[in-house]
Amino acid sequence: MAMVVPFPGAVEIRKILEIRPRPVGRFARAWTKCSAGASKYLAFLILLSTCGCGVNFRFRPTVVFVGDSITYNWSQSWAGQQSTFAQNKWLNVGVTGLTSSEIAATFDAYVVDLQPQAVHILAGTNDVYPGWQLSETANNIQTMVKKAKEHNIGVVVGTIPPWGPGALPEKADPSPQRFARIDQLNQWITQFAAQQGIQVVDYHSLLAAANGENYIPALTVDGVHPSAAGYAVMTPHTEQALQAAMATPAP
Repeated sequence: MAMVVPFPGAVEIRKILEIRPRPVGRFARAWTKCSAGASKYLAFLILLSTCGCGVNFRFRPTVVFVGDSITYNWSQSWAGQQSTFAQNKWLNVGVTGLTSSEIAATFDAYVVDLQPQAVHILAGTNDVYPGWQLSETANNIQTMVKKAKEHNIGVVVGTIPPWGPGALPEKADPSPQRFARIDQLNQWITQFAAQQGIQVVDYHSLLAAANGENYIPALTVDGVHPSAAGYAVMTPHTEQALQAAMATPAP
């Protein structure tokens, strides 16, 4: 008789991965290493469910959210969206500090092997530093979308949020060209989604101030991450896009 192991839901995963708020980008590398043990634990659970050793999970997520700290924070208690994640069976495997390359590297284990109905991809904030090339992030997003389609998993991609104002973004990347890099990536994401026939949520536009570069102050905690009010703005659009992605067969 197969042993049944309850699969941890979004809240339980968040407890496993719980680490106090950390900055993005170059300042987050040490923190990323701290969460490696938790990631290995999740990978172990996934291995048990897929190895044919007689272990089954009671729960499979309808949606897996992959990304960096902007995704990670989304299901934290202070963000006010835990009940939405739990009720919808959304699993958040975002990890602070990840680049799109690192997100793509775990895509098979965290998404494909779990066989969700859809995946939400929000990647690139930790890419667009000086020296960045669009092709790097584009290739990683293309790879993830291709894998999802091959396994009949619906896809939602998001544009990356604004940058600033605040001490954290000024320290992490004060270069004026940051805004042009964000715009370049977001334009590509929007065009790519249209070409692929997948859902896209323009988080940048939802959160941006009148100047089109910075956050609306009330919608961010530090100029990099959305506040609870920011996530409250984002989530209804996310739900709508995910419902559409799950209702439409992968092209």
